[in-house]
Amino acid sequence: MIWQPHLILIKEGAKYIMKKILCIVLVLIMMFTMMPLLNLSALIIWDIDVSWEYEIINGEAIIKKCIIDSSGKVGNITVPLNLEGYPVTIIGEKAFQSCKTLTSIRIHNGIKFIGPFAFQDCIRLRSISIPIEITQRLEGTFKDCINLVWMSFLDHNIEFIADNAFEGCNKNLFIYCNEGSYVHTYCIENGIAFEFEYLRMGDLNNDGSVDISDAFMALRIAAKLLVPTERQLKVGRVTGGDTIGLKDVLLILKVACKLVEF
Repeated sequence: MIWQPHLILIKEGAKYIMKKILCIVLVLIMMFTMMPLLNLSALIIWDIDVSWEYEIINGEAIIKKCIIDSSGKVGNITVPLNLEGYPVTIIGEKAFQSCKTLTSIRIHNGIKFIGPFAFQDCIRLRSISIPIEITQRLEGTFKDCINLVWMSFLDHNIEFIADNAFEGCNKNLFIYCNEGSYVHTYCIENGIAFEFEYLRMGDLNNDGSVDISDAFMALRIAAKLLVPTERQLKVGRVTGGDTIGLKDVLLILKVACKLVEF
């Protein structure tokens, strides 16, 4: 028999493609069969249209209040770099309080201060990265954010966090921080889970991206066909539950298809 390596490569390539197709088909079957049982409108994520109440002081813009449109869309908000040509440096007290359609927010590193209770009662907020220049106490900042799953303080020099900063937050919250930092100590003292290395949400197979294979793995876990590792539980509970369920599968699938982002 003549060894034909090119045929072996073709066969292996065909197997890989068939696995990918099978993953897609199975996830799609799951989506359509479970659709009547889920409130899918809550999983459709948009960039929300907002307007801002703000004031200019000493050449810098201070956001006083975020005003969300009345469409009822659930989604993301980006804090502007500038307003009227002035750099945005402060998010004021209660600026986003009770923004119940906010799921994630992009805050640039030019922000130097976040006022007390700025994000209190943002019940759909899932994730946030704190700008590296923030050093103040975060007084009640995320109080009652019941679906806040993760946040990042990596490479951060924050010196104090108030006791009520995360009061009423999701019990599965975990925080990215640097080993030996103040945030590390705060997490230990307050019983908050932490990681020193960034874990990408939804990346169950730990390959650095979120794709269909992650959705398929989440589906297997949700169907009790696969026992998740501790890491998979952390990155797979994207909707804030105690376990990886069908809503997590659907959200991971949407991210894999580039329809939404975490």
